[in-house]
Amino acid sequence: MSDRRHLPTYTKALGRAAGVAATLAFVATAPALALDEVIVRTSGNNESLTETVRNASLSVSSLQGDTSSTQDVVAAARADYGRILGALYGQGYYAGVISIKVDGREAADIPPFSPPARVSRIVIDVQQGEQFKFSRAEVAPLAKGTELPNGFAKGEIARSGVISSAANAGIRGWRNQGHAKAELKDQSVRADNRAATLDTQIELAPGPKLTFGALTLDNRGKVRDKRVLQIAGYPEGTVYSPDEVNEVTKRLRRTGTFSTANLTEAEEIGPNDTLPMLLTVDDQLPRRFGFGAEISSSEGLSLTSYWKHRNLFGGAETLDVRGEIANIGGLEVATGGVDYFLGARLTRPAIYGPDTNGNVFASIEQNDDPGYFERKAVAGVSATRIFSDDLEGELGLGFRYSQYDDDFGEREFTHFVLPVKLEWDKRNSELEPTRDFYLRAEAEPFVGVGNESSSGAQLFSDLRGYLGFGEKKNFVLAGRLQLGSVVGPDLSETPPDYLFFSGGAGTVRGHTYQSLQIELPGDISTGGKSFVGVSLEARSYVTDSIGLVGFYDVGFIGPESYITEDYVYHSGIGVGVRYKSPIGPLRVDLGYPLEGDDENGDIKIYIGIGQAF
Repeated sequence: MSDRRHLPTYTKALGRAAGVAATLAFVATAPALALDEVIVRTSGNNESLTETVRNASLSVSSLQGDTSSTQDVVAAARADYGRILGALYGQGYYAGVISIKVDGREAADIPPFSPPARVSRIVIDVQQGEQFKFSRAEVAPLAKGTELPNGFAKGEIARSGVISSAANAGIRGWRNQGHAKAELKDQSVRADNRAATLDTQIELAPGPKLTFGALTLDNRGKVRDKRVLQIAGYPEGTVYSPDEVNEVTKRLRRTGTFSTANLTEAEEIGPNDTLPMLLTVDDQLPRRFGFGAEISSSEGLSLTSYWKHRNLFGGAETLDVRGEIANIGGLEVATGGVDYFLGARLTRPAIYGPDTNGNVFASIEQNDDPGYFERKAVAGVSATRIFSDDLEGELGLGFRYSQYDDDFGEREFTHFVLPVKLEWDKRNSELEPTRDFYLRAEAEPFVGVGNESSSGAQLFSDLRGYLGFGEKKNFVLAGRLQLGSVVGPDLSETPPDYLFFSGGAGTVRGHTYQSLQIELPGDISTGGKSFVGVSLEARSYVTDSIGLVGFYDVGFIGPESYITEDYVYHSGIGVGVRYKSPIGPLRVDLGYPLEGDDENGDIKIYIGIGQAF
């Protein structure tokens, strides 16, 4: 292997000082720092390169930071030779000359044990020379389908980082095809100073194609070994893949039971071109609890809390108990009254293969809504299938009993239900997304038990999209589309909680909670069998922590299973403020009813954590 590069010429040699750099920490503290300025200059006043040098310089950091002694300042200046050299290489300059003067004296000439009593000025002069380009840029052999960095090609600027990226891309390509021990075999980097070119050749050693070999388990927790292996789904005997390695650890981590889940390759190849692996796991603390709160001027205060118990029976099971009290102190005409919910869900991972979880759930609740009063109990089982990192589905079978008091009178319903849900989440953040989309689609067929309980199905979907602008995505356009439908029974035969209402924080801000209803003859008000909700937001951060939001919401409901000419609608507009906090953006929205009647005042205030959607 040859590596003939033209190194920058320092004004003074650094070699005699290299051996003592590590001893600086033991030297007695020098007099106090009085650094006034650091000047950085490059040939031709190259602004971009000057900024690169400033970012690499410890001397600049000394000026901006809290360096306590001249000894530290001199040490930083001496270290800058190597740091600036690396920065020049990173931009394709391989024939540079670097001078760093401390109050007119070359930093390399200052004895590290005898720094000056005071330092006031550091001048960094860089004569970068010509920017080198690749005369040859080769990596061989390459696995089929390997993509090298765009900048690694003849005629492109010869940045050192691109060379490393090209070598890594070549190795990664072989590993993706099962050659787990692919490595760099040789490299040749030759600089032609007169032509300002770099001849680069990288040779790889792919090694044999391997399969996953024997697995050794290092279990430091209390989950049974058998269950750890079932959840991990280790693919012994299949062709090695880095994606499969990641998938094994992801399966373990998403249970929430394990604090550590690492799969490590053996140093040596095993018999018959196999690769033995070591799986190390350890447990999280078994119990966890949390709480949340949201407040609205019309709907009052909502409090939520949860309690989790991990590894309940030694098989990585999770018991999740949740409770909620909503509409505390809300306007009676706006909310009806206080709502209560208590539910529990027991999840056992890997009941049918490593990507299918089993669930048992039960809940009781009482809801005093503007359109009806409800008491309900639900229990059932379900299976959750995890198709990928961002796509999962759930299929369940349950039983529900409910009592209602509304404009149709007092009624009871008993149903078997078959809830189905698909969730596709491509967002980059749950609390503050700036790109991609989220989709939740639900269907809940229900079969009545007894003469008073009709059969049918409720369908619902929630689609959200986000488009961020700027390097930091400080300006975001967000949109939401909600669609709902009930097929089967008439309005009078449908449980009210299957029907659709509009108004409030989750649908149309500025209007009272569930204020939009269908009016029927006989002074009967009820929810609709169809629903369309649209929300649009423009979000912009005006500082690093303060953001402003403008929004428009509109909601439609109809008496039939799809929106017809008998629909009713309302809309609202408003503004909001966001404050970035460690737990997510704090949200305050002011909503105003734009279209549709609202008898509970004009301005509604909504406060919560996270964006509205």
